[in-house]
Amino acid sequence: IDSKLVLPKAHQQARKAGTRLRKALNESNDGEMVAAKKKLDCVLVSPLSRCLETAYFIMNELQGNHSSLPPPWVCKEELREAFGIHYSDKRSCKSTLQETWPHVQFDPNMKEEDEDWKPDERETFMNLHQRIDNFLLWTSWNQLLTMISEKQNASGDNHKQRMKGEKKTSEN
Repeated sequence: IDSKLVLPKAHQQARKAGTRLRKALNESNDGEMVAAKKKLDCVLVSPLSRCLETAYFIMNELQGNHSSLPPPWVCKEELREAFGIHYSDKRSCKSTLQETWPHVQFDPNMKEEDEDWKPDERETFMNLHQRIDNFLLWTSWNQLLTMISEKQNASGDNHKQRMKGEKKTSEN
């Protein structure tokens, strides 16, 4: 059930992916190195242990010796592979995952036990499609909330600056 990456080759492949991602984030579109690094806003990951571990190796390689804070990690059930019938598709209990990966924000809607996995039924294409749509909707909604929040913060800063300017003017 929900096995970890056991082969050294899998660890090596994840590290190589992190190296390639670091290089991609440090290059411009024409392949030139850029001074200002691009950074990840968030790490979105499946709740399967092998996926969490892969993301861990990739992010360790990506972070390298940088002292900057890593991006937040968010674990969503919708990112799982099609589930059912194969024991490797069954995820660990939520509490076990939270204990193993304390820095990951697990979806609050995730149940303790894996209720989606069935020993005799594979997820249908339509169910998988719906799950992907739900994830994309969640992603779009969160992007919208972030944009609104940033706009409100910017307008709040502008308001504060105007208030400071008005205060100085009224004091003069």
